[in-house]
Amino acid sequence: VGESNGCEALRLLHQRYAKSRIQSSITHLINIVNLKFNDDNDFESRFATWESELQKFETSAGTAVTDLIKVGLLIAGTKGKLHDHLCLSMGSVDVNTLNYEDTRTTVLG
Repeated sequence: VGESNGCEALRLLHQRYAKSRIQSSITHLINIVNLKFNDDNDFESRFATWESELQKFETSAGTAVTDLIKVGLLIAGTKGKLHDHLCLSMGSVDVNTLNYEDTRTTVLG
C-alpha cells in the first residue's frame, strides 16, 4: 500500500481479517444452540436475541431453518414450566403440521 492511501489499507485489512461467510454462519449457529432461556424477567429479551441470531444465520447461510428445527432448538433452550409445557404440547402435534409461529405465539402468549 502506498503512502497516504488509508482507504486502500483499510480495504486490504478488512479483506484479510474479515470473517468468511461460513465462519459467520457457524458463529451464529453456535449462538443459537448455546442460548438458554431462563424463567425470569429477561426471557423476552433473550428470546428476541435468539430470533435475531436465527435470522442472521439464515441470511449468512443462505438457507431457511425448518420449523421442526426451530421448535426443537427452542425447546432445548428452555427449562422449568415452559419446557414442560412445550414438551407436553408436542405430543399431540404431527410433524407435517408443526408450525414455528404457533409455538412462538404459545411461548410469548
